[in-house]
Amino acid sequence: ARRRPADESGWDPGWHFLRFGVAAFLAAAALGALLVLPVWSRYVHYTVLEEAQLALFLYGFLGMTFFALLYALLPRALGRAWPSPVLAKAHFLLSAYGICFLVGLLAAGGLFQGVALDDPDVLIHEVIVLLLPFLRSAAAPALFLLAAHAVFGLHLLWLVVESGSTRRGGKKETPAGVPLEGVQTS
Repeated sequence: ARRRPADESGWDPGWHFLRFGVAAFLAAAALGALLVLPVWSRYVHYTVLEEAQLALFLYGFLGMTFFALLYALLPRALGRAWPSPVLAKAHFLLSAYGICFLVGLLAAGGLFQGVALDDPDVLIHEVIVLLLPFLRSAAAPALFLLAAHAVFGLHLLWLVVESGSTRRGGKKETPAGVPLEGVQTS
């Protein structure tokens, strides 16, 4: 059975966040399984590649599934659809790009760091200098995530303000496919 979209455009933000979260969980689990293999562990243990796996799990899985939950439950709780599908899509895209770029940069940096640490001729200072561009570049994906959270905050504020105006006698709108039995609107 196919899910019914949350809005008229056919784009359901909760569904997209949930799919990304499940994919991130599977990718983090696969990366975790690779990291414990002796062939890989020799190179990447105690490098930022382990931080990439942690970021993939925390931001990719936990963060995105939490937003999926919010996008699904808040319209039902407030009796009103999300005001802007464009803001929901911007939130998703900024979050997804930020997570993918952050994990990619940390993973690449961890591989370079691990290979350099395994070479006895390379000084630790050189390893740190080799890793710095990856860590500095990770600021850009962090800005993507910051922008995504700001977009969600504005969107949430808009939803709550419009929900309050509905309760004071404004025009009532019900989200597509959202039953309102049991929801107090007055």
